[in-house]
Formats: sequence, structure tokens, C-alpha cells
Amino acid sequence: MREAVIAVLDQESLRTNKRVLPVSSELHRVETRISAPEHDVLRILARADGISVNRWVVSLIRARLTRTPQLATAEIEALSRSTAALNALGRNLNQIAKALNTHPNGLPAYRLNVMKALEVEIAETRKAIRALLAANLERWNG
Repeated sequence: MREAVIAVLDQESLRTNKRVLPVSSELHRVETRISAPEHDVLRILARADGISVNRWVVSLIRARLTRTPQLATAEIEALSRSTAALNALGRNLNQIAKALNTHPNGLPAYRLNVMKALEVEIAETRKAIRALLAANLERWNG
């Protein structure tokens, strides 16, 4: 999922700030103690993101270490909707390409209008994805 997200974004802006850590399946347990009011705030923040307190803390650590988005449930759902919209646009482009290949001289005004509309839709979807991921990084990096 992370690779797909990076591929959609302006990759240069992510690469300049990203830290690459080796991939490992070996996990280590880290324990820490916090006050009851701090834990209450963590529970509220985690619940707002639709994740557990433990996952919220791990996401915070990973975001700070790698400077990559750590998506919560709502963000993954929004990204899925955006991906579905881009897939639909891709299908439309394929249909247009097939029609143009079949009738290369047909409907030039229609072709231009449809292409412009698709261009706007793709730009808006990419902008929404960038905003989602930028907000995600800002949340974790405070």
C-alpha cells in the first residue's frame, strides 16, 4: 500500500524528506509509562483515528522515523475511494482510445471536451490524495 501511495504523489517531495530503514520482520517490544491524563488523551486521539492506542503510538514512532504517511482507517477508505475514481477514469480513457482507434476522424469536439473533463478530474483526485497524505504527515510530525 505504501508503494502505491508514493507512486501517486509528487515523488520528489517525499524522497527528499524520507528516511529509508531496512525492512525486518523481527519486532521488539517497547514499554513506557504515562500518566492517566496522558493515556486518556491518547485514547481520544486513537479513537478519532479509528485505531488502537498501541497502533497510534506505533504510527507516531514510524512516521517520525521514516517520515512516511501512517494511514488510519478513515484515510485508507478515502484513498480507496480516490483509487476507485482513478480506475473509473482509466476505464473511460480506454473506451475513448478504442473509439478513436476505430473512428480516428470522428467527433473531434467531443474528444477534446471529454479529455479536458478527465484531465480536471484526475488533477482534482491527485490533489485530494496529496492533501490527505500531507495532512497525515503533518499530524504525526506535529
